[in-house]
Parts: sequence; structure tokens; C-alpha cells
Amino acid sequence: MVETKKESKVEAEKLGISGFTLSISGLILILFNPIAGIIFSFVGVVFCIIQRKKNKTTLAKVGMIIGIVGVAVNLTYILVAFYWIFPYLQQKGLY
Repeated sequence: MVETKKESKVEAEKLGISGFTLSISGLILILFNPIAGIIFSFVGVVFCIIQRKKNKTTLAKVGMIIGIVGVAVNLTYILVAFYWIFPYLQQKGLY
């Protein structure tokens, strides 16, 4: 079986692609479930770190940056919800 250059390149960048995809998903999940967003972003960062140790790729670097931003944004959203939004809703009798 003959392996082409494109197939071998994708094989070498599997973790970088997965990490990038998980990081983007984690950033999008802030709208629906920030806890899942933290988990997806964190796993994406881990995959990108492993990829960068094996083979430094641009996709892994970008995925790592987006994943770190995703974790930070999701944590900020959760903190804002617990310290400002929930007490306000309880005071108004809506929660």
C-alpha cells in the first residue's frame, strides 16, 4: 500500500487538528454549557501541547491559544454568573 504525502501529513497532525477543533468547540460552548466548554478547551490545550512536543505545527499553536482563551472566558462567565447574576435573580424572586 502506497502512502501519499497528504495522508502522512494528516497522520502527523492528528492531535493538532483534534486540539484545534476541541478548542473552538469549547469557546462556542460558553453560550450553552460553560462547564463543558472548560472541559473541551482544556482537553484541546492538552492535545495541542502533545502535538507541539511531537511536531510543531501552526494549527497546534493556534489551537493552544484558542483553548487557553476558551478556558479563561468560560471561567469568567461562571464567576460572573455566580457572583452577580444569581444573587440578582434571587433578590427579584425569579430564581
